[in-house]
Amino acid sequence: MSDYRGDDFTNKDERFIGGEIGFLQKSLQLFGGCPFLIDDKHTYSFLETDRISTQLSRGLSRLGIRQGNRIILYLEGGAEFVFSRLALRKLGAVIIPLNTDFSAPKIEKIIGDIKADWMIVSKRLLCVLQKTTLPGLSGRVIVVGEIPWDFKGFKVKSFKQLLEERESDIHFITTDLNSDATICYTSGTTGPPKGIVYTHRNTLAAGRWMAKATGMQPGDVLLTAIPMYVSSNFNGHFLASLMQGVSIVLLKRFDPEDVLAKIEAHKVTIFHATGNMYVNILNNKNFSNYNLSSLKMVTWSNILPKALQLQLRRAFPSAEIMQFYGFAEGGPVGTYIKLQDLFQKPGSCGKIDPGFACFRVVDEKGSDVSPGEIGEIIYQSPGLMRAYYQNPQATEKAIRNGWYYTGDLGRLDQDGFLYIVGRNKDIINCGGERVYPVEVEEVLFKHPAILDVAVLGVTHPTLGQEIKAFVVLKEGFQVTVEELIVHCQKMNLSPYKIPGKIEFRKALPKNSMGKTLKGELI
Repeated sequence: MSDYRGDDFTNKDERFIGGEIGFLQKSLQLFGGCPFLIDDKHTYSFLETDRISTQLSRGLSRLGIRQGNRIILYLEGGAEFVFSRLALRKLGAVIIPLNTDFSAPKIEKIIGDIKADWMIVSKRLLCVLQKTTLPGLSGRVIVVGEIPWDFKGFKVKSFKQLLEERESDIHFITTDLNSDATICYTSGTTGPPKGIVYTHRNTLAAGRWMAKATGMQPGDVLLTAIPMYVSSNFNGHFLASLMQGVSIVLLKRFDPEDVLAKIEAHKVTIFHATGNMYVNILNNKNFSNYNLSSLKMVTWSNILPKALQLQLRRAFPSAEIMQFYGFAEGGPVGTYIKLQDLFQKPGSCGKIDPGFACFRVVDEKGSDVSPGEIGEIIYQSPGLMRAYYQNPQATEKAIRNGWYYTGDLGRLDQDGFLYIVGRNKDIINCGGERVYPVEVEEVLFKHPAILDVAVLGVTHPTLGQEIKAFVVLKEGFQVTVEELIVHCQKMNLSPYKIPGKIEFRKALPKNSMGKTLKGELI
């Protein structure tokens, strides 16, 4: 299969002020007075958002922040996050959005690696910073909210006071689209978090891909339950909304009841979440009390069990339902598939569109396998990261001859639809038989008592590995291990794929994206 066709994401008019600020200016002309940011206490139009972010950029400029400076955003996903982002873009700074669920040691390690010039942090998260030494930052901190008197040893500035700066003019920076724009850190589920470096070209590609995939139009109202610091939101949904004149309902923390209330109150038309988030939303005891009829599109990330897909269809009968497949390293620019196509191509994550990204399935030597054969999925697109930050070894391992090796195992069918069968590292070798956990999880999810499940391999004295399932039951349901094994047999699961061990848990450990942290289960 050939590489993706050229670069459909870059227009000449993007060069005059560097990417997303150019799109902000276009939106000001087309949608200036229309609502853009819907926060808990206020709705900001495109004009207000531009005005406030420009005021903030003046204050940041007075602090000495210049083009190329590295600035950490350690904030919940409120309006202040967006104001900070746009103000820094106007100055040409490199933005590092941090995971607000990271522990103090992870935060300290990242700060030490980045050696940022300043950090913008919310008052609530100061307690995490106070457990660190802030290596390489020299205490240059801007606080959103009241500055506590006991926050000593830092050069602290007030976000509010910076917003009051009106004396100096700001000239927007002309940015090379191939220069660094953002460094997003991975969740660190398989090792220390890695910084993913995106250029301006990468981020714009992600925004345009998301706009095309969702069909966003002026007048739409978006709510994404994915945190602001995650690339799918930071690059994808946010930029798509900015480009298309779409209102964004801001969410600081995921809470199923709060999400349902916001969808009803703001007449949300496009909603995005992860599978685990949907499980919590659909099983909320008050779900049926909310009017969700405004939704015209419901989307989710990566692969969901068919049982949950059917639940979504019943829960949102008037909405188009769509599945995304992608990864942080890709910007994300990936594939998508609508539910009606998914029923025709069960297990698929979408048809490849070479105009946006190219996927191949290869063997261990990097050669394409035949349609239907399983191999590793590799990837190219203009959204693909430039590198892992200060980690050339990891970069060289991940990107070879211009192709990103995802670590996902999959296959392509004769029609060009891509299928994921699991992760390379997750394959269970059970007495010489290869078992993909997702296949076993799919079967277990079909049992009406199961709310959540994770399958992995554990050590076995003679088989090498055996299959173990960790199961969470729905409230009010009971089921025995024996009943679950019988269920697997009735679903015609091969005997060697039936879990040898099943353990019941009250909940499974998750990261902020709702991804199960399997490494913490054993």
